[in-house]
Amino acid sequence: MSGCWRPTALERKIVDDVLKVTMVPAVGEPPYDDEPLWCPLTCVTRWAAAFRLAALAGRWDLPRDAGPPAGYENVDLEKLMGGLYPFPVAGTLIQSLNDNDYGLWSTVLPGQIPDSDGPQTGQFFGGEPYAFRFSTPSGSAVTDVRVGDGLVERSVRAVSSATETMPLILKESDRVVFSNGTIVPLGGSASATATGVDLHRGPGVVHIRWGEPHPATIAAASIKYLGGTRRMHILKVPHAGTIDVTVRLAY
Repeated sequence: MSGCWRPTALERKIVDDVLKVTMVPAVGEPPYDDEPLWCPLTCVTRWAAAFRLAALAGRWDLPRDAGPPAGYENVDLEKLMGGLYPFPVAGTLIQSLNDNDYGLWSTVLPGQIPDSDGPQTGQFFGGEPYAFRFSTPSGSAVTDVRVGDGLVERSVRAVSSATETMPLILKESDRVVFSNGTIVPLGGSASATATGVDLHRGPGVVHIRWGEPHPATIAAASIKYLGGTRRMHILKVPHAGTIDVTVRLAY
């Protein structure tokens, strides 16, 4: 190859995003001998977002179904890419898995059947924010998603009543409050009829909204991460079959 690379506006944005998500969480130089274990682990988890961005930029044709892991040792790069929704500033907020029935951001249909438990049909439209769609083979649930800078928008259209289920990865210093003022105790549970929930972390807030008031619950699960410093809490929002959810960062 010869000549000078002049990146397009999209390429510049991808480079900026990769720099953000791979930014090391310490001021010293590698290998961070004076840092606790969470530092190298944080570096590793942030690379999941970098791989996502690379796949997005290259328009990779990724398999729709990576298959469930057979134990904790059989976790490959594809499963790492599909498992977390990390934000560069706030850290990991939401967990999701493919072809699974627990611990995933999903539409749970009658009979406690998540739409993500099995293969789905995907369509990728691109644009800014980046838009894509996935649906169950039977069409029982169709989900449109748009992902932008500090923004995730998810619109669900199901043929029956369903429950929006979102696993939140929380730490002890987080403060979680429903839009009606109900406080969620970390490690416990709470319910409220609300239009959303706010997750206060560090200097900012993560706003999760679903439009009209719905009865909602958040309850702690038994799953913990990083030596017990992070714990999964499940947000559940029942609805009649249609819901629009927005996750927006205010940092």
